[in-house]
Amino acid sequence: MKLEDVQQQFVAWLEAEPELGAAAVHVMASDGSYPALPEREAALAGTLPGKAKGLVLIVFEPKASDTVDTTAAGQAAFDILVHVLVEENVSLNRGPGGSGISAEKACRLTMSALCGKRTFTNRNDSVRLYSVPFRHFGTVEGLRGIAANFELRLFVG
Repeated sequence: MKLEDVQQQFVAWLEAEPELGAAAVHVMASDGSYPALPEREAALAGTLPGKAKGLVLIVFEPKASDTVDTTAAGQAAFDILVHVLVEENVSLNRGPGGSGISAEKACRLTMSALCGKRTFTNRNDSVRLYSVPFRHFGTVEGLRGIAANFELRLFVG
């Protein structure tokens, strides 16, 4: 997997998760302008056509973690972090037209959908939970937020 493909691959894996897909949960990639993301705002307001009201999963841009190994020839293996934020507008999501999937359950489904996914066909490397697997931000102005944290190894050179 290439660095530039990580975010969209995470989105694809999450969209393929059966329970999230059946509930029409909106999954999106952040463009770096969080929280001012029109899709996010529409999903949380319940105005995104064809999607459940009040629940969104946002895959953030990858961030560097640690360089694992570098050779004299310039080849390197390194770990990156990817955060997936689950946001729930509780009143909409748990009402008519909502997914009924709580933020906590969506976080668990996210971890289950991503952990162990192979990042290369010819290697055993896979997506794994970071040392702090998730962080719950509580409920602020009716929105619950939980970030699930993942790590994976990439190679260059």
